[in-house]
This record gives sequence, structure tokens and C-alpha cells, in this order.
Amino acid sequence: MRLIKHIKLVSIVVILGFLLLGFGTAFEVGKAYLNGEVIVSNPGDANSVPFWTDSIGRAWEKYFFKKSKLSNIDSIFSYFFTGYIFSEQVTLGNNGWLFYKAKTDSDPIGDYEGTNTFEETDIEQATEGLKKLEDYCNANNIVYSLLIVPNKERAYPEYMPELYQYAIESRTDKLTQVLSDAGFNVINCKDELMRRKNGRPLYYSYDTHWNRIGANVGIELMLEDMGLAPTPEEHLSIQSKDLKEVGYHYCGQDDLAKMIGMREIVFDDETEYEYVEYPSIDWAKFESEQEAGEVSYFSNPKAINKAKILLIGDSFRTAMVPGICYYFSDVYVLHINGCNMKKIEEISPNYLAFQYVERYSYRICDMAKMLEKKQE
Repeated sequence: MRLIKHIKLVSIVVILGFLLLGFGTAFEVGKAYLNGEVIVSNPGDANSVPFWTDSIGRAWEKYFFKKSKLSNIDSIFSYFFTGYIFSEQVTLGNNGWLFYKAKTDSDPIGDYEGTNTFEETDIEQATEGLKKLEDYCNANNIVYSLLIVPNKERAYPEYMPELYQYAIESRTDKLTQVLSDAGFNVINCKDELMRRKNGRPLYYSYDTHWNRIGANVGIELMLEDMGLAPTPEEHLSIQSKDLKEVGYHYCGQDDLAKMIGMREIVFDDETEYEYVEYPSIDWAKFESEQEAGEVSYFSNPKAINKAKILLIGDSFRTAMVPGICYYFSDVYVLHINGCNMKKIEEISPNYLAFQYVERYSYRICDMAKMLEKKQE
């Protein structure tokens, strides 16, 4: 009897939940229609069912999935009752991995399927920018390197849903090959990451970013490109911990699970890997400085290389910081958005490392303009 009552209660809650979601969505669509945001035009042909279903689907996606509405309860309900995640930003892959698919953020699926392209003018601009960087570094006795990190789905296509078609070569692969062939110090991490991914994961399962093991692969490639010797990974000690227990930190907080409101519900068993030999980082201080557009500074007198390095990059630079601090005595870190020539000249590093994730590789085309800037 108790079981029957329990089933009835759960059924009522589920039905009420779906009714709430349905009425909430209908309200949003109705409000948008009255405001002139929704314009529906009947095609007038006999077979208009596909038109109406497509129109309803687009309206549902646009107004139902607003992140300010219903606190991601849409993703939660759909996951528990269908096993799928309906989101404009996140897709559920194999082995429970989450992947980023937001078309409004450089379209990583376009990179994955090879539909994003660079024009010849883009490549010319990138070449011009790298030439200015190289000339500046040569004139100031600076060793530079430019590191390209593949999008997570490009590194782990086997975990992507079959809905998406993997392209062997992306626009970023083509660009880096052209720049490398032209003699610039450009490194594409993709091949080496794919070669070494059969051990521990190199990216977080529920986050867009690579973890510290993946970042260490990039650091090794960068050091070799700079003529420096990295410590073989077998000579380093790796500790694995529960990320949630260690504490979510800057660019290591299961951002994809957070986007769909399920970080504390389902996708909460992420593993954090740390190198015992690498210095600890005050992530809260680092985040505060970086978000303010400031330069973060780290000192390590015990570092292998008694030299000054400036690391400029996007969010993927974060996982590189502990390793960079292990290898260099004076480390400066800056987000690419806050970079200009004045800051580079003020720091006057011995080594200069630029890092771009694949979906932001188009920013390489703006390097010439960035290097011309003297102030914000």
C-alpha cells in the first residue's frame, strides 16, 4: 500500500513538474509574440506539418533554455527521464563525458566537423602578426613559442555523439601547418595529446578545459621548442584526488556540468591530478588578478631555469601555471585579452609563450594589431 502511495505521489510531482515547465515556456513564447519577437508565417501548402514542428522546436529551444529561467530544471528533467541533455551549450557524449557546443562561442562543433574555415586574408594576417612577434623577439633576445591546444572534442572524438561527424583536419590544423612551414615557432598539441591519451585523461570529463596532465604535455612541447629540457613524466609523481573535495578552482570547476545545473547532482565525481613536485598555486588570488586584467607573478628560486617567462593565453593557460612555475624562477601570466606591447616591454621576459585553444585560434590573426597597442 505504501509503495502504491509513493508511486502515485512521484507521478503527481512529475506531472506537475512538466505542466509547470510547459506553462512557463508557453508564457515566455506568448510574451515574446506580443512583443513582436516571434513572427509565424504559415507556408500555406498542404504539407505544413514539418514547418509547424520546426517552428515549435525553435521557439521551445529559444525560450525554454534561457539560463535565467527555471534554473536549468529543463536539463535535469530531460536527463533523468530520457537519458539525454537538451541544451544549447552542452552535449552528452559517451562514457558520461560532456562537450561544449555553443555556436555563440566560436562554434566548437564547426571546428569538430571542419565547417569553420579561414580565408586567405586570415592566413596572411596571422603570418604578418607572427612576423612582427618574431622580429620583436629577435631584436630583444627573447625566445618565443606559440602553443595551440585542441578543443576537447577534437582530442577525444571517440567520446563524441555519433550525431556529429569528425573531420580529420580542422581550420586550425591547416593554419598551424602553414605557419610552421613558414618557419614560425608554432606548436599544435593535437597529435601528441592523442598519442598519449590512453593512460590518464588529459581533459576534465565535465569541463571544457584540459587538466594538468594534458597541460603538462603542452609544457613539454613548448620547452623543447624553446631549446629547454623538460623533466620526463616518469620522473614526476602524480596524485589523484576528488576535484569536489579538493575544491573547484579557476578553470577547473566542471563548467559544463555547471552550465546545465547538474554539477552537484550527477556530474560530481571528477578526478583532479596534481604533480607533487610542482609548486602550489593560490587559485583564488590568481583568479582575482586575472579577472581584473592584471599580470600575475610567481617566484620560485628553486626552479630549474633561472629565467623570466611571460605566459599569455586564454583560459587553458591556467592548468599550465604550476608546471611553468616548476621550470622558471620568475613567471608572469596574463590573459590574452589584456595583452599589449607596453606590458610585454615592461616585463621584458627571457621567454615569451603564447597559448590559444583551437576555438579561439582566429585571434592569432589579430596578433599584429595586439602588438601595435601600447595601452588598453
